[in-house]
Amino acid sequence: MTRCSRPEAIKPITAAADNPIRGAIALVCLAALGAVMGDVLLAPHVSSDLLALHLAAGSLAEGLPIYAPPELPFTMRPPEGWTARAAAIGHDAPIYPYIYPPLWAALLAALPDPPSFAFLRMSANLLNPLLLLAGSVAAWRAMRPGPPLWLFVAAGQLIAYGTVIGGVALMQNQPQILVSVLVLFTLERMRAGAEARAGAILALAAAIKLYPALYAVLWLASGNWRALGGFAAAGGGLAALSITLAGWPLHADFLSVISSISRSAIIIPLSFGLDGLVGGLLGGGTAVVAAAAPGAAGLPEWLVLEKPAPWLWATRALLVAALCGLALWAHRCAAPRRIRSVWPAAMIVLSLAGPLAWSYHFLAPALLAPGLLCASRSGSEPGPGPGGGIGAARLLALLAIFGPLSYGGLALLQMAGASMNAVAPIGALAMAGLAAGFALLPARAGGATAKGRA
Repeated sequence: MTRCSRPEAIKPITAAADNPIRGAIALVCLAALGAVMGDVLLAPHVSSDLLALHLAAGSLAEGLPIYAPPELPFTMRPPEGWTARAAAIGHDAPIYPYIYPPLWAALLAALPDPPSFAFLRMSANLLNPLLLLAGSVAAWRAMRPGPPLWLFVAAGQLIAYGTVIGGVALMQNQPQILVSVLVLFTLERMRAGAEARAGAILALAAAIKLYPALYAVLWLASGNWRALGGFAAAGGGLAALSITLAGWPLHADFLSVISSISRSAIIIPLSFGLDGLVGGLLGGGTAVVAAAAPGAAGLPEWLVLEKPAPWLWATRALLVAALCGLALWAHRCAAPRRIRSVWPAAMIVLSLAGPLAWSYHFLAPALLAPGLLCASRSGSEPGPGPGGGIGAARLLALLAIFGPLSYGGLALLQMAGASMNAVAPIGALAMAGLAAGFALLPARAGGATAKGRA
């Protein structure tokens, strides 16, 4: 079996590879192959999530609303007029609302010659495979010791392209890809000892999607003031820039939309969160068909319902309890264990407990998952150690986690006559299993002895 890296063979994390030119060429070739395979397997790139940014920037440039009026429950319907705008550029796929901070629409609208949607989509088609590749490399650097780089990256890319965790994000050109890669680089910079830079990178991720800001609680619990300082400084600067460019009223509209989302449950097969699962068990709700230009066919449908007060406060209490538990865990753990174990598990737990947990919200921990493959000869510990290799039990466990979420697994599910609504509980269980895998990583790295750890 392929051996895991030995501790004595690992160079400092800032050191260059033995042959950086050869490594760079190999990684670029792998990225090109990923882009081609993505085009073949995932075509067409409907890019509905990217379209929301384009339409929001166009509306903002014309002084029109970029957020749909707040409603309960949140229906995922776009602002009035966006259907006609999408039809005018030939978009015949679903049209989703813009639910991101105003900063990014304002920056795009401020360009002297804003790019067309066709250019944005082509750029994202080329850039996202490179981002996924960079994310896998950052994940490998954060999770070492573990499998060699080529195996780690290959396994991560297979998970990304072959499952609904990464495949849906690629088809939609979802900003979550960039957010996930930024979170992975946060871990990589933490492992390199550049805490302030890690904080700044996480602030950028939180400025795109708010939820990464929750991870800063782990720094607070562990007393990592440099990372918190970098996060606060970069986050404050981005917030000031956003308000300067877009004004406060748009931010108030954005916060109203976020409040509406938090008070709603959206039931759809690709939502793995507890809210969606509870809503599916309770039944009822309002049926919603995705908005689209006239003539579009095969539009997705979902159910939405407003969460009653007991449910709403229970989910908020659960999120607070999860944060407190993760903070206590981070406080008690040494830095390497926090990076390799606490942070990946926290990403999963907080997503499952949050109001939205689409399949691609788990992309960052999925790219970290190959780090769980290595075991010592006894099979009880990850990483190197005498005779360390890829643990067969660990490999089977990862196959059990990601296999049902692969496109092949979904095809078998349909052939067996199961409803696609079963994907949500399967995905939730799979992600809970992945979180347990990270949580059970031992405090020791590989076969280190007590003397070596000291």
